Amino acid sequence: MGERSAHDYGRRRLLAGESLGPDGRYRILPYIYFGINSGDPVHNGSTDAFTAASMPGATQAQMDSAAGLYAVLSGRVYSISRQVVESETTHQYSYNTPAIDRDQQRQFGLFLQDQWRVAPNFTVNLGMRFEQQRPFENLSGIYTASTIQAAYGISGIGNMFKPVSPPAE
Repeated sequence: MGERSAHDYGRRRLLAGESLGPDGRYRILPYIYFGINSGDPVHNGSTDAFTAASMPGATQAQMDSAAGLYAVLSGRVYSISRQVVESETTHQYSYNTPAIDRDQQRQFGLFLQDQWRVAPNFTVNLGMRFEQQRPFENLSGIYTASTIQAAYGISGIGNMFKPVSPPAE
C-alpha cells in the first residue's frame, strides 16, 4: 500500500487561531490536526478497516476519505503544534505576540530612448536601460544572519570536526 501522509487522509484542523483570554490578553491557540498516521493499523496492512472487502465498489480515494472522516469522528490526533514569535520591541520569543514583519526591498529603473532620421527611409532608434534591485532589508531587526566564524564555532575557521578543549582555569 505504500506510505501515506496525514494529508492523504484529509487531515482536519479542529481548533486553531487567535483569541483573547479571560484576562483580555492576546493568545495563540495550538493547531490540532486529526488524521491517521502512516503506520496506524486502522488503515494499514492486514488490520485495515477501509478495504475493498469492507467497502465494495468504493474507490481508493473514497476509502481514504472515509478513513479521514473516521479520524475526525473518533478523535485520532495526528499532531499538535504551536507557533512562537519574536517580539520586535523586546526581541524575546513569546506565545502572546502577533507576528509582525516590517520589511522592504527597493528597486528602480531608468530607460532613455531617442530616434534619429538619418535618411527619408532610414531611422535609427537607440535605447539604454538601467535597473537596480537593492537587497532585502528587515526594518524591525528581528531577522538574524550568521557569520562564517559562528558556523565553525569554538573550533575556529578550517577546524570543522576538530574540537579544541577550552583552556583550563
